[in-house]
Amino acid sequence: MRLGVVVALVALLSEGCSPQPVGAIVTDAPREEWHEGESLSLGHDNLDTLTLYNLGVVARVEVASAKESMTLVVGCASPSGASYRSEVVLLAEKGQRGGSFKEYRGRWIEQATLAERGEYIFSVTPKEELQGVWNVGVTIEEAK
Repeated sequence: MRLGVVVALVALLSEGCSPQPVGAIVTDAPREEWHEGESLSLGHDNLDTLTLYNLGVVARVEVASAKESMTLVVGCASPSGASYRSEVVLLAEKGQRGGSFKEYRGRWIEQATLAERGEYIFSVTPKEELQGVWNVGVTIEEAK
C-alpha cells in the first residue's frame, strides 16, 4: 500500500496540546538492494497540534556505495487519511572522514504543523535502485 504525507499547514485550535520531544524516526533499509518503488514506512504518534516543525530526511549508507546525492519520494498520511508526497534530494554531508558510513540529509517541509492528533505514517521510497543503505528516516524538529 502506498502512503503519502499529510502535514497540515494550519493548526487546529479546538483542543489544547501536550508538547512532545521529537527527533528522528528511523528504520532499517534493505542493505543489499533497495529497489526503485519499494516503500519503507515509519509511524509517529502526534499529540502536539500547534508547534511549527521542520521536516527532513536522513540516511546512512556504506562508504563503498556512497555517491554525492540520492533522490527519494517521501510521503505522509495523516490520521484522517489525507496525504502528501514529494521528491527530496539528500546530499552527502561534507567533512566526514574515516568510518564505514556516510550520512545524508535533505530538507523536506519547513514551518509546518501536524494539525491532527494520532498516528502519522511516513513513507520513504527510492527513485532508483540503491545499494548499501542501512537506515533511512524522517526528522521532525521544532522550527526556530
